[in-house]
Amino acid sequence: GFTLRGSSDYAAVFVRGVNPTIRNCTFTNNSDTCIQNWSASPTIDDCVFVNNTFGIQNLWDTNGSCPLVINCLFTNNTIAIDNNSSAPTVSNCVFVANHMEGGYGSAINNGGNTAVTNVFTPIIAWCEFRDNIGGWGGAIYNAANAAPAISHCSFTGNSSYYGAAVYNDAGSRAAITNCLFASNTAKYRGGGIVHKGLSLTVINSTLADNVASLSAGGIRNEGGNLELRNDILWRNSFTGTWEASRTNVDQIDDYAGTAQITYSIVEGMTFAPASSNLCLNPLFRDPQAGDYRLTEHSPALNVGDFGAIPWGDTDLDGQTRFYWTIPDLGAYEFQDSPSYVLPILALPRSAGVC
Repeated sequence: GFTLRGSSDYAAVFVRGVNPTIRNCTFTNNSDTCIQNWSASPTIDDCVFVNNTFGIQNLWDTNGSCPLVINCLFTNNTIAIDNNSSAPTVSNCVFVANHMEGGYGSAINNGGNTAVTNVFTPIIAWCEFRDNIGGWGGAIYNAANAAPAISHCSFTGNSSYYGAAVYNDAGSRAAITNCLFASNTAKYRGGGIVHKGLSLTVINSTLADNVASLSAGGIRNEGGNLELRNDILWRNSFTGTWEASRTNVDQIDDYAGTAQITYSIVEGMTFAPASSNLCLNPLFRDPQAGDYRLTEHSPALNVGDFGAIPWGDTDLDGQTRFYWTIPDLGAYEFQDSPSYVLPILALPRSAGVC
């Protein structure tokens, strides 16, 4: 590998129409695009992109490029990966403290060319998004013609104006499975996700302890179809009074479009029984420490929709989804026998007030 430092050239590495492997390289303190792919599908493996804060993109995919980006670290950059009408596969990567204040997706911007009618399908899997800052999508922004599949990813501590973790803009389609959204913060709406695209499915994911100031600590639906199955939305909140007159908008604000919620735990839901939903505390293992795995007493055990996930699927830990015949709810599958007897940890005592 090599280290590329201090470049101010347009696309320090320009890959056009070929498919090389770029491995074990470091890109640091550059002031323009580090790698641009043009109709190219290189493999970018085990590379580090750090402190590239003055340019626009670190990795810029254009003109239908389909690179494989694996085992890479992106930290303290502006937009880490910018996909312009391209469909990369991004796997086992870590995105930490990238920042595009007031911009679109500081970690991954799945931008679409509105003049092009093709739908582009990036694959984002087994990635960690932590403490990234944006305007629309603190971690990921999906524009028109983008239809990403996002699976087995964790989103924690990200922030933005709208959609602290993910923002789906008009014309986008997205599928999210086996993901964790926790402790993300939106200045306005959508502490976890804002969706105003054509369709969004969220399956076997956990959204907890996300915060927005106006509405939808969890998910804000502003148009199109929203489908939730086998999910947990718990302790998401909004802190302001702008929409205080509207009820049940802490977890999901179905402002426009159509939301279908089945086989899920949603705090405060009033229509739970009709669609196999629950309003019960999921009993996470240690949420204060960021551990949203289920305990043996959780009501989320063995109550999911078998048909929502493919055979052989795994949870966010890489463990089987079929430890028992029926899957659990949320991002993590409990890998032991459930216990339906709750332990008594303390007995009540009499108290007097003088």
